[in-house]
Amino acid sequence: MGAGPNTLLLLHGFGTNRKSWYDVAPTLAKSSTVYLFDLIGTGNSPAPADWPYTMEAQTEMMYVFIRDNDLANIVLIGHSYGGGVCLLLLQKLLENGYDELVKKLILIAPAAYPQPLPFYIALPRIPLIGRTILQFLSAELQLKIAFNIVLKNRKVITKERIKRYSDNIRQPRYRKALIKTALNVLPQGIERVIEKIEKIRLSTLLIYGKNDSVILRKNLERLSSRLPNIVTKKIMYCGHVPHEEHPQLVADMISAFLCE
Repeated sequence: MGAGPNTLLLLHGFGTNRKSWYDVAPTLAKSSTVYLFDLIGTGNSPAPADWPYTMEAQTEMMYVFIRDNDLANIVLIGHSYGGGVCLLLLQKLLENGYDELVKKLILIAPAAYPQPLPFYIALPRIPLIGRTILQFLSAELQLKIAFNIVLKNRKVITKERIKRYSDNIRQPRYRKALIKTALNVLPQGIERVIEKIEKIRLSTLLIYGKNDSVILRKNLERLSSRLPNIVTKKIMYCGHVPHEEHPQLVADMISAFLCE
């Protein structure tokens, strides 16, 4: 979408797809080139049965895309699981001599440190019982349960928003992909990735909701203290998905940060 000097690569969180960004993308596209991605196993991307569905594998796919399309002036933007992919992707670009391609980093409630998993991710990890329950729950009911956990601003839980993601979850191959992703949510050694990244002074924006019930506050504060050139924005009356709960505010925050 759009055109402009900055190349924004937007990576969604667990259980969603590129449509998670639909409320903020039009604003961002007024001044930047915006790429909305479906990670493997979501949206319009394939969901192969033999794919590993790890954060590292998703990172490799993004790395190849950047390399093969000669992208520059990149701003990595990741939410939750997608934020973790952004951190791994930045490390991989640095290790392979592409560090100058990345201009800025924007993390929205990112998965950056090990922690207890929320119910909607932990359930598929329970052998037999968890997966049996998921087979009997409709896609719409699964999403309503998850939304009531992750969203503070429940006014945004509309039929349209549920439909954004229900078509995927309803299909067996995508549901299996979701379960496999849940089994491999955080990679081993992601803390060491952050230790390497903190050695550079990449301009970073961290956005999170005051009422986030998914990412531990201490982990957000820990990340904020480790990255040397970071601006932290906390949004009031907001849960785990700021860009869907308060899209215009988040779009304005990102736009202002890009202009700095």
